[in-house]
Amino acid sequence: MLDFGIAKLLSEDDQPDSPMTQIGLRAMTPEYAAPEQIRRDPVSTATDVHALGLVLFELLTGVHPFWQSRSSREELIRSICDTEPERPSRCVEAHPEALEGHYGLRPAALRRRLQGEIDTIILKALAKEPGRRYATVEALADDLHRYREGLPIKARRDTLAYRTGRFLRRHRVVSAATLAVLVSLVASLVAVWQQSRLTAIEAQRSERSLEFLTDLFQSGDPRQRAPLETIAELLDEGTRQVVSEMEDDPVLQGSLLLRLAEVRLGRTEFEQAAELADRALPLLEARLNSPDRRIADALRVAGASRYVRTQNEQVATIMRAAAEQYRAVGDPVREAEALSAVAGTLRSTEGYQAALDLQRAVVDRLESELGPDDPALASARYALGVFASDAGEYELAERELRRAMELNEQRAEDGELERTDIALTLAGLLDRAGRSDEAGVLFQDSLDSYRRLLGDDSPTVASTRFSLGLFQLGQHRPELAEVELRAVIAAPSASPMTRAHARRYLGVALIRQQRLDEAMAVLTEAQAAYRALGGTSATGQAWRAQADYGYARTLSGDAEAASPVLEEAVAGIESSRGTEHYELILPLSYLALALDESGQVETARGVAERAIGMANKLLGQEHRISQEVRERHTALLDQPLPATLID
Repeated sequence: MLDFGIAKLLSEDDQPDSPMTQIGLRAMTPEYAAPEQIRRDPVSTATDVHALGLVLFELLTGVHPFWQSRSSREELIRSICDTEPERPSRCVEAHPEALEGHYGLRPAALRRRLQGEIDTIILKALAKEPGRRYATVEALADDLHRYREGLPIKARRDTLAYRTGRFLRRHRVVSAATLAVLVSLVASLVAVWQQSRLTAIEAQRSERSLEFLTDLFQSGDPRQRAPLETIAELLDEGTRQVVSEMEDDPVLQGSLLLRLAEVRLGRTEFEQAAELADRALPLLEARLNSPDRRIADALRVAGASRYVRTQNEQVATIMRAAAEQYRAVGDPVREAEALSAVAGTLRSTEGYQAALDLQRAVVDRLESELGPDDPALASARYALGVFASDAGEYELAERELRRAMELNEQRAEDGELERTDIALTLAGLLDRAGRSDEAGVLFQDSLDSYRRLLGDDSPTVASTRFSLGLFQLGQHRPELAEVELRAVIAAPSASPMTRAHARRYLGVALIRQQRLDEAMAVLTEAQAAYRALGGTSATGQAWRAQADYGYARTLSGDAEAASPVLEEAVAGIESSRGTEHYELILPLSYLALALDESGQVETARGVAERAIGMANKLLGQEHRISQEVRERHTALLDQPLPATLID
């Protein structure tokens, strides 16, 4: 939800094609990220090499190289970035419990198999600097092939000087990154292995998972006769193999379909993700003893892939089931995330107060389990702040957003990006409350932080520039707003929803400059863009763009034609937001103006009074929007009614 002068995309309006922006949903798997991903440095094929190194290490030793005894996510992040992994051959003797039933080898025997070349290959793949790893996946595969054939490998051992240099290197501030597609795939397959290593059948599943992974990556090898050329082709081939070749083991088939669904979700391919999760879920439910994390994960992916498209009762049912599973397996944080998604659905099914009430309960429960100062509460309080803002409880919203920022301060490296998200949301809230000086500082700080963390060519930077354009509109600088908004429309990294929003507010900026024909053309494009996206949120924004179009048409002198356009827009907003929501204030004011201009004075008065009353109630009499609406209708409300109407 947004308005000019409210320079932040909040809640469900914020880029619905990106699951990372959905309250309560996370696509993060930081334990399988490479150092450069955590730092938000550029990724390359060396990032894929790191992912494969993690897979090899964990499949061969039974433990994660950076999370063997870590007590917190923060320690894991620091370890990935700054701690050299133990040699696999040493690790198997240090953790013999992880090898029970694993490949039928005792730790001592497996240590001898790993010593030397395998140690060297894996550690080269896991080097901290991308430049010290294998240059390509093919180079890694080639060294593995050379090892199997008894030929000398090409990898060189790390030197003492390098290890000392790594130890002395100054620690950099890092933030958890969204994983690249291949990293996500590898991590997901590792998760299948993690869940199945205690029995002979499960060990066999581990072997088949590794074979599947190897075959899949070989499908993309250019040395193959018909190599796959795109990530999409790779995922399609993986799905084909799982469906056609693993029917004899439904648990493994369901687990791999689930992991492929998670990758699809991370790629914002929601229909494919939902289809895969729907196929995985019955396979797992029929053969696993509930509760089980795999069932919980399948429910979460099935719900999340629908949540970003339509937040309805079906999604709420799925997410409640996921929350119950997570609670039963003892994961209160995932439970809270699932319930936050349920709260998100309530905004469109039961109203903003219902969403707020549920999110309060989520925060209270999580706080009782973790304590009030646990950093894991930051996301839940962030969601509470957003839902409080939706419900018009701005003091509560500000308090919760500031508390979320405080909790994030404890998260050191991986909390900076979320702190910036919260700061930008808080900036929008302060702007709406008329505290422009505070909001302006936060907007600029957020943009600077995003550019430093993510680089200029980032969807988040594009959306933040959009927020800056809105802020400039609110500060009565439409010419500067136009520059920012046109840049967002042209940005390759901007999401389709962000571009649609930018078109709508560009139309507003053009209205402010009295360029009405241009404004109506742009607003027509905005309506089409919103409706092409579909879903509750985009449809609501299409109605608001229609209201802006009706306003421009009224100003152009065609109030009679504009009135029914505005009446339809108001009815559309009421159907999605209710009859007492701030998004109605300006459309009602525009409708009152059109009715007045077309001679329907008595009706216009009633509509204008409703708009003014709603603005005063929701925003306060001193808010600039409240003042604007009063000024627009001063003459209408002051003039006496015609005698025919008095009679």
